Amino acid sequence: MSYILFNWKLGWWEIGTKLFVFQEVYETLLYLLAPFVLPISFYVRPRFTAYMFVATLGLYMGNVVIFNYVSVSFFFWLTLL
Repeated sequence: MSYILFNWKLGWWEIGTKLFVFQEVYETLLYLLAPFVLPISFYVRPRFTAYMFVATLGLYMGNVVIFNYVSVSFFFWLTLL
Protein backbone atom coordinates (compact mmCIF):
# COMPACT_ATOMS: atom_id res chain seq x y z
CA MET A 1 0.00 0.00 0.00
CA SER A 2 2.96 2.33 0.43
CA TYR A 3 3.48 2.17 -3.34
CA ILE A 4 0.01 3.60 -3.94
CA LEU A 5 0.47 6.48 -1.50
CA PHE A 6 4.12 7.46 -1.64
CA ASN A 7 5.76 6.38 -4.91
CA TRP A 8 5.32 9.04 -7.63
CA LYS A 9 8.50 8.56 -9.69
CA LEU A 10 6.64 8.85 -13.01
CA GLY A 11 4.42 11.74 -11.92
CA TRP A 12 0.88 11.78 -13.23
CA TRP A 13 1.54 8.85 -15.58
CA GLU A 14 1.32 6.68 -12.49
CA ILE A 15 -2.43 7.20 -11.96
CA GLY A 16 -3.50 4.28 -14.14
CA THR A 17 -0.92 2.00 -12.51
CA LYS A 18 -1.97 3.02 -9.03
CA LEU A 19 -5.63 2.43 -9.90
CA PHE A 20 -4.72 -1.04 -11.19
CA VAL A 21 -2.68 -1.90 -8.07
CA PHE A 22 -5.47 -0.66 -5.80
CA GLN A 23 -7.97 -2.78 -7.72
CA GLU A 24 -5.78 -5.86 -7.40
CA VAL A 25 -5.37 -5.40 -3.64
CA TYR A 26 -9.10 -4.74 -3.22
CA GLU A 27 -9.99 -7.73 -5.40
CA THR A 28 -7.71 -10.04 -3.41
CA LEU A 29 -9.32 -8.94 -0.16
CA LEU A 30 -12.78 -9.45 -1.65
CA TYR A 31 -11.94 -12.95 -2.82
CA LEU A 32 -10.53 -13.91 0.57
CA LEU A 33 -13.33 -12.43 2.67
CA ALA A 34 -16.38 -12.88 0.43
CA PRO A 35 -17.43 -16.36 1.61
CA PHE A 36 -17.62 -15.10 5.20
CA VAL A 37 -18.67 -11.47 4.89
CA LEU A 38 -21.03 -11.43 1.92
CA PRO A 39 -23.91 -13.50 3.35
CA ILE A 40 -23.76 -11.58 6.63
CA SER A 41 -23.61 -8.18 4.91
CA PHE A 42 -26.57 -9.01 2.66
CA TYR A 43 -28.59 -9.83 5.74
CA VAL A 44 -27.45 -6.94 7.94
CA ARG A 45 -27.03 -4.05 5.48
CA PRO A 46 -28.27 -4.85 1.97
CA ARG A 47 -28.12 -1.21 0.78
CA PHE A 48 -24.47 -0.81 1.82
CA THR A 49 -23.65 -4.11 0.11
CA ALA A 50 -25.28 -2.87 -3.08
CA TYR A 51 -23.28 0.39 -2.89
CA MET A 52 -20.03 -1.52 -2.50
CA PHE A 53 -20.98 -3.77 -5.41
CA VAL A 54 -21.60 -0.71 -7.61
CA ALA A 55 -18.32 0.85 -6.44
CA THR A 56 -16.44 -2.35 -7.33
CA LEU A 57 -18.02 -2.42 -10.78
CA GLY A 58 -17.09 1.25 -11.23
CA LEU A 59 -13.49 0.46 -10.33
CA TYR A 60 -13.43 -2.35 -12.90
CA MET A 61 -14.98 -0.12 -15.56
CA GLY A 62 -12.45 2.61 -14.83
CA ASN A 63 -9.62 0.15 -15.42
CA VAL A 64 -11.23 -1.06 -18.65
CA VAL A 65 -11.63 2.49 -19.96
CA ILE A 66 -8.03 3.45 -19.12
CA PHE A 67 -6.62 0.25 -20.61
CA ASN A 68 -8.67 0.55 -23.81
CA TYR A 69 -7.84 4.23 -24.23
CA VAL A 70 -4.10 3.61 -23.87
CA SER A 71 -4.00 0.48 -26.04
CA VAL A 72 -6.20 1.92 -28.80
CA SER A 73 -4.16 5.14 -28.84
CA PHE A 74 -0.94 3.14 -29.03
CA PHE A 75 -2.10 0.96 -31.91
CA PHE A 76 -3.56 3.97 -33.72
CA TRP A 77 -0.22 5.77 -33.64
CA LEU A 78 1.58 2.56 -34.51
CA THR A 79 -0.44 2.19 -37.73
CA LEU A 80 0.48 5.73 -38.78
CA LEU A 81 4.20 4.90 -38.80
